[in-house]
Amino acid sequence: MGLFRVDPKALHYIAKESYGTYSSITDNKQLDKNIMEALAVCLAGFKTIVAFDTYVDITSSSLEITRVNSGGYTRRGAPGSGISIGTLCAGEVKDLVIYFSYTCGSWDRGYYTTLSGITAKVMYKDMPGGQSSTSTNNCSVSIAVHTTSGGSLPANPCPPFPFVLQQIVRFKVVNLLTGVLQELKALKNDAGGAKEKGSVDDLVLQSIAANLLQRKWMEFKQSDESWNAATPRALLDLGSIDADINAMVGILKEGWGVGCIYSWLSSHYMQRATVTGLPAEA
Repeated sequence: MGLFRVDPKALHYIAKESYGTYSSITDNKQLDKNIMEALAVCLAGFKTIVAFDTYVDITSSSLEITRVNSGGYTRRGAPGSGISIGTLCAGEVKDLVIYFSYTCGSWDRGYYTTLSGITAKVMYKDMPGGQSSTSTNNCSVSIAVHTTSGGSLPANPCPPFPFVLQQIVRFKVVNLLTGVLQELKALKNDAGGAKEKGSVDDLVLQSIAANLLQRKWMEFKQSDESWNAATPRALLDLGSIDADINAMVGILKEGWGVGCIYSWLSSHYMQRATVTGLPAEA
């Protein structure tokens, strides 16, 4: 947990390496309330752990799994060999986006088949003090393949399921914010580091970062295929991301540093609750 002007990058790194989360507090008007909220979020995680050494095994007999976007969770070995989740709290949901490829055969128009698709199972140890691993039943998803009757493909032959689309967008926003922080670091290095003591960002650099984030976010919404493909209902859910980004821009312009960005990344990277210090949480 970071209070005011600390080094958010270092605290975020510690949280990431320990599979934890980083909360940031910037508003001193309700300091006691915000500190208690951040501590409650932290302690709730410890008190509700139901499993540890959690591992998701993902396989396919007919598809080539090319990539698994798992946020902050470690992939073991080659794509498709599984994801290490670690501790799991009661009620937690971890969303993984799996990318795959499939080589079509020489099929006639109108041909239809069903592939065995992707199979997943979860292995874990119970809390408290579980010694042996427990394995869930396999969960399989079949994939329908239908060749077109016409000579050309439709514009969007298989639009992503809205929930999947939302998660794809969230992972893309994580990458966008990570890129903004990297550019800010480069600007600080070019400027010879922060002018103030410690790790406090220079106000001019923060203003530049705010404008950079605002510009990149506008470009993202205008050009990203996933965002533009979102249905009106999905955009309602994604609207919270838009509000969060706008709040980050405002905090940077006020000179409160990048702690809120690191905390937001921590929450979405690990798919766990944090206190980000954004005004929307007040």
